[in-house]
Amino acid sequence: MKKRLIYSSLIISILAALMVATPPRLRYLALHSLSSLESSSIDYHLGDCYCKGRGVERNLKQAEQYYLKAAKRNHAKAMYKLGNLCSHRHGIQKGQEVEEEFWQDIPLDLPAAIKWYGYAAELCYPSAYVRLGYLNRNGVGMPLNYPQAFYWYRKAAKTGNVNGCSWSGFFYSHGLDRDSEWEMIPNCWSSIKKNYRKALKYYLKAARKGSKNSQYMAGFMYANGEEKLGYGPEMLPIRCLRLVGVPLDYRKAAFWYTKATEQGHKVAMRKMAYFYHRGNYTVPQDFARAFKWYIKAARQGDIVSMRWVGLCYEKGTGVEQDDLLTIEWYTKAANFGDVDAQRALAGFYYRKSFGFEEYLKLAFEWYMEAAVQKDAESMRWVGSCYEDGTGVKENRTEALEWYTAAARLGDEVAEYYLEEKKRFFWDRAVTLASSIIPTSLPNNLIGFS
Repeated sequence: MKKRLIYSSLIISILAALMVATPPRLRYLALHSLSSLESSSIDYHLGDCYCKGRGVERNLKQAEQYYLKAAKRNHAKAMYKLGNLCSHRHGIQKGQEVEEEFWQDIPLDLPAAIKWYGYAAELCYPSAYVRLGYLNRNGVGMPLNYPQAFYWYRKAAKTGNVNGCSWSGFFYSHGLDRDSEWEMIPNCWSSIKKNYRKALKYYLKAARKGSKNSQYMAGFMYANGEEKLGYGPEMLPIRCLRLVGVPLDYRKAAFWYTKATEQGHKVAMRKMAYFYHRGNYTVPQDFARAFKWYIKAARQGDIVSMRWVGLCYEKGTGVEQDDLLTIEWYTKAANFGDVDAQRALAGFYYRKSFGFEEYLKLAFEWYMEAAVQKDAESMRWVGSCYEDGTGVKENRTEALEWYTAAARLGDEVAEYYLEEKKRFFWDRAVTLASSIIPTSLPNNLIGFS
């Protein structure tokens, strides 16, 4: 036993020396020369060299063989890497296209991947917990099972794994009960009640380890907590959710939003813009800073922020008013299908249409784009355009249909229009009938003998 301990310590010392500031090729040659020692760690690192192409030509089949040798000696990380290879996951970055030839030596085998992840999980390897959670959550290679996914994520969270903490927070913040807004598969139901206090606890664990999504969610929860700090409702943000068990704290919300923005989280940038736009006891109202955050988020691709940038340019909020830039940013958001941007762009063209018939046509086109997406206000405007012949040929029948569709979706102005039309046409019908029908009729025509 003592000899084995000394042997293991020697192997660890050699590996530690090889991993520090050693060129990849020399590291591979050194590991290869030590492969006869039959060490699981050396076999694992050799597999990593072949898998990542470090110091040797990339060869997934050779990597699999070395990982398998290490796995047979209970090397948990090697088991996990075998699972990655079998699921065609290893080495692929998000959004990266990989040619089919890349995997030609390794057949896709999800049952084998699940088996290897399971073996690694038995040896308490946190990343294996996360992968099993992912497979259950997405129904990959197994039936969709959210409670089982939650089980694995919580096991990962208990080890301090960032992804495990983040997803545990997600499940606690959304819940898995019959009242949940999620459309779940009936066979995988289990009661996991929403618990915002626990959700915040897990989000904070992941946030402190640098997860930008968890930093954003921690900020979001603090910005939408319960009103417990002694200030009035006038200080609350618009649409504050009042999350039970979470204190409303703008200071902490701003802190975590800022942390997320430092890592490029575009929605956190927009939330900071909201803070400066509206102002609160922590962040004073500052339109120029609000615009700065809106434009930063918009350039990162946040569609809602694109619309807000357009609005700022239209109103001159925090920046000089500019019609061309208003159209540019509204159009960017509208082209992504943002209904509010489409309606705002149509309204802008309509208001600026004096002497520009082309603007009226563009206004109708964008109102129609939004109306097709079931936007009630835009439906009403389409009806108005058809009624008045604004940007389109006059058509009273189409106008009535669009007013009716908008009214059915709860647009009160459309309902009022319909009532006015009915009253107008009824009065007109009565007047017309009075002019045609004689005021006095012969008795024999009205039922008297």
